[in-house]
Amino acid sequence: MYAPFSADAEGARTRGLSSIGNLIKHHPAASPKTATLAISLLDRFLLKACRHPGANPRVNVDGLEASSPFSEVGQQTALTNASGNTGSLDSPALRQAIPLACFVLACKHVETWPPGLARVADLDSVFNAHCPCASKDVHHAELRVLSTLGWDIAPLSAIDVAQELLYMAPLPGTSWQHAECRKQISKELHLNLLVAAICKNLCRKTPAQIATACLLDACQRTAISAGFVPSFLQPESLEVLAIRCSISALRPHANPVFLMWLSVPSG
Repeated sequence: MYAPFSADAEGARTRGLSSIGNLIKHHPAASPKTATLAISLLDRFLLKACRHPGANPRVNVDGLEASSPFSEVGQQTALTNASGNTGSLDSPALRQAIPLACFVLACKHVETWPPGLARVADLDSVFNAHCPCASKDVHHAELRVLSTLGWDIAPLSAIDVAQELLYMAPLPGTSWQHAECRKQISKELHLNLLVAAICKNLCRKTPAQIATACLLDACQRTAISAGFVPSFLQPESLEVLAIRCSISALRPHANPVFLMWLSVPSG
């Protein structure tokens, strides 16, 4: 049993999460779904593009496939892709642009006004001055991510399941109290979902499992009964309990950027 990411892919993920976090800081109006979808796209891309040395005979000693944009050999490997420009697709700028592309693709799916590629590239170039990239790199990275994922961004996420479940909660009090209570539990829920998205060991869990665990924890923190959670989601299963434990352990270390972002009033 090995960790979900090879050592090199894990390094790429850490750098990618930093880049996505920087973009979120500069786009406070972006929704939690945008953030979680961007991280999910990055994880799925890395899981597809990277392999453990013992899991695939085509990998190099660095744990990455020869065609992976994060492989040293991949920098010189000619790859067939939608743009036909293999040189730039294996440049350091492309590798830097992969998480930016994930954020842009998530924005295009969720937000009304996605950010321009030039702005995204400029923001990241200031944040990662050692490896600047341009709008064309972000565009090429979008094509690479979509191609690697078979043009399926799988937009259904844990946050969709969790929000549908939250609407089923029998909240007490007046309509105003309902709104305040829903706002409070939503904040706890969204923080849990972001923490779950960042946790590398949860990247292979199903949206239903993540949603159930996050919602149960949020209900406990806000003193709301979780009896409304359907039994077919197995809220008392060991799998869901393990996810809750992971989230509870990581919450104290949540990035302050996310905490500030979730405290900004929406609308």
